[in-house]
Amino acid sequence: MKKITLLIFILFSLLFGNDIENPKLFIECKSCSQDFIKEKISYLNFVRDRHDADIHILETTQNTGAGGKEHTIIFLGQFDFDGKNDTLNFISNVDDSDDQIRSERVRLIQIGLVPYLLKTSVLSQMSININQEIVAKKITTDKWNNWVYSISGNGFLNAQQSSNSLNTFGKIKASRITEDWKISLSLGGSYNENEFDFDGEEYISTSESKKVRGSIIKSLTNHLSIGIWSSVWSSSYGNTNIGISLTPKIEYNIFPYSESNQQALRLVYSIGGEQVNYADTTIYFKIQESLYSEGLSISYSTVKPWGSVNTSLSGNHYFHDFSKNILSLNTGLSLRLIKGLSLNIMGSGSMVHNQLSIPKGDYSIEDVLLERAELETQFTYFASIGLSYSFGSIYNNVVNSRFGGGGNRMSYSYGY
Repeated sequence: MKKITLLIFILFSLLFGNDIENPKLFIECKSCSQDFIKEKISYLNFVRDRHDADIHILETTQNTGAGGKEHTIIFLGQFDFDGKNDTLNFISNVDDSDDQIRSERVRLIQIGLVPYLLKTSVLSQMSININQEIVAKKITTDKWNNWVYSISGNGFLNAQQSSNSLNTFGKIKASRITEDWKISLSLGGSYNENEFDFDGEEYISTSESKKVRGSIIKSLTNHLSIGIWSSVWSSSYGNTNIGISLTPKIEYNIFPYSESNQQALRLVYSIGGEQVNYADTTIYFKIQESLYSEGLSISYSTVKPWGSVNTSLSGNHYFHDFSKNILSLNTGLSLRLIKGLSLNIMGSGSMVHNQLSIPKGDYSIEDVLLERAELETQFTYFASIGLSYSFGSIYNNVVNSRFGGGGNRMSYSYGY
């Protein structure tokens, strides 16, 4: 009997023995509190570069139909844990507090760390506690039938002796998202006023816009979806009294939609029509017109341990004149070049040949400076590039919040 007991003890020691030091962690997450995670998981070592970590934890997010977010936490093993990977998910609701979200994030991270801790000294301090009452509860009915409603509004006022500005915006939205359908309806409007007093002259600029939008999307397969978009709008800046559009679209995702929080390659084709009544006669001598167009876009996004990529190329043209078109490229890259060194690039550019609503006539200097009306252009672009480098101690465990400093907080954005 003693021999059997000894053999069991030796076998247990081989399987769960403390032959690996406590793992070193590197965590990437979008707008999360790294300090809170370190405080709650203080029994492990945090490092500031993924190349020094035994476990690389990466979080990505995407919006849910109820206005919340689906958080995907990816565990990537390195060194002794190479090839030992896992993925866990949790849903945060739109009315969840920041504390609820960060607590759930920590809870799930600790659960995901369990397989990595079985051969460390932490094992002897681990226990499992399950709230059976909560687990036993099941959602049987939804009185809202998956519909989510939101009302938002904001106002901004800025003034000094010679100038003042007022900006207001409001929006009402209703949406319903299920596995098979995605429905969205919204009503919004804005009003902007800027006043300047220069050399005894007063200049006032105002603009306003209103828009009603709706869309219905149907999931066909794990790669294919179709939908239809409709809008009614008016815009003083866009020289439009009223515009109405209807645009069907079809989308094919090379990767399954179930993987879209980690990678997606989408092809979208659209064809539609619109009726526009202009406030002033356009440079093409139109006061109203019916327009028909088609568009095609391709976009790719991925989140990997080495960084993230988001890029898209889209084009659209009108059928009555193929020279009236627009071609746009948008891209963002976050790349870890070597240990401690990261490169961040963002850029966008458009070749613009489809501004049909530009009013004819000359603009005054006040119109240009105060942005009272849309100006004609053949291109737009934006670009930014940056490098960051850090070195020194690889450990990053200490939390010091004196004078409100986050200390070691790190946040990465992947465009979700």
